[in-house]
Amino acid sequence: MMKGELMRITAFLVAITVLLGSQFGHAAQLDLAQGTQSVSGSLSLTINPVENYHRLLLSPSYSYFATENVEVALGLKYQTDIGVETTSYLGANLGIFGYLDLGSLMFKSGASVGFVSYMGSGDSPTVIELTVPISLVVPLSNAVALYCGTNLEIQFRPGGGANVLIPVGLLGFQAFF
Repeated sequence: MMKGELMRITAFLVAITVLLGSQFGHAAQLDLAQGTQSVSGSLSLTINPVENYHRLLLSPSYSYFATENVEVALGLKYQTDIGVETTSYLGANLGIFGYLDLGSLMFKSGASVGFVSYMGSGDSPTVIELTVPISLVVPLSNAVALYCGTNLEIQFRPGGGANVLIPVGLLGFQAFF
C-alpha cells in the first residue's frame, strides 16, 4: 500500500468522524466529571509495506476520571501480525489521557506505557511500548461515544533498538457511567 493510499484512508476516517459529529454531536454532550468511569474497545490496522507485514490490534480498556476531562486507563491488547509469518501478541498498558471540548466533538490525547509479549514458540522478546493516541471523539449520547484517530507507537526492544509504528487508523467505542 502506498503512502498516498494511507493518507486517503486517514482522511476518510476523519471525514466520517466529522460527519458523525455534525449529525449526532449537537444533541449529545459527554459528562466527564471526576469519578466518571468508562469501558471502551478499539480496533486498529497498521500497514508496513517496507517489511511486508500488517498488524491488526484489538484493545479493550477500563478507565476512571481522576479530574474533569482527565482519565487514567488500564488496557489490554491483542495484536496479530500478518505477513511473511503470522504471529500473535498479548499486552497491557497504563495511561493518562485528556479531553478537549471542541463543541460537537472532543479531542483526546495523552500517553500510555505498557508491554507486548509474543504468544507462541520461538525467540521473540517482550517489548516495552510507549503509545500516544490522537483521536476525535463523537458523543452519541451523554454516556456513549465513538472515536477515531491514530496511535503513535514506539516499541523499545531489549538490548537496544526501537520501532516507530503509526497505524492507518483506529475506530473505537466508549461507554461512560
